[in-house]
Formats: sequence, structure tokens, C-alpha cells
Amino acid sequence: MTNATPALPRYNPWAIVSLVLGLLLWFGIPAIITGHIGLSQTKTGGDRGRKLAIAGLALGYGEVLSGFFVVLGVLLTVVSNPGMFG
Repeated sequence: MTNATPALPRYNPWAIVSLVLGLLLWFGIPAIITGHIGLSQTKTGGDRGRKLAIAGLALGYGEVLSGFFVVLGVLLTVVSNPGMFG
């Protein structure tokens, strides 16, 4: 008698890519795109990695939102101080 355990479904590669891109700075938009692909495939395909895709999405959206506020802050600083650069 063998004690074979059934194989677990594989991790979705898009979910893994989303998490890796989310951890790297400056890759927010690709993390969002791959996160949505991975999330969709984990819902329909039975792959593992739903939480990885969600984490990649959260990191990606956080990076995009942070970038938006940095750009907004720089623009407001430049507009409110016209003599700042010369």
C-alpha cells in the first residue's frame, strides 16, 4: 500500500509575476496588469496563487497612487513658488 498524496495545483505564473513586479519599485502598472490576469485565471482555472495576485495588485495600486501624489506635490510646489527655479 502506498501513501501517495495528491498533487496540489500549480501556482499561477501571472500571480507570481505580479507579486515580483509589485515588490520592485517603478513597476506598478505592469504589476496591476499581471495581477488582474493572474486573479482571473485563479478564479477560473483552479490554479493556486489568488493571494499572490491580490498582494501584487495591492502593491501595484499603491505604487501608482504614491507616484500620483508625488507628481501632484511637485506640481503644486512649482506652481506655488514661481521664482523657485530662477
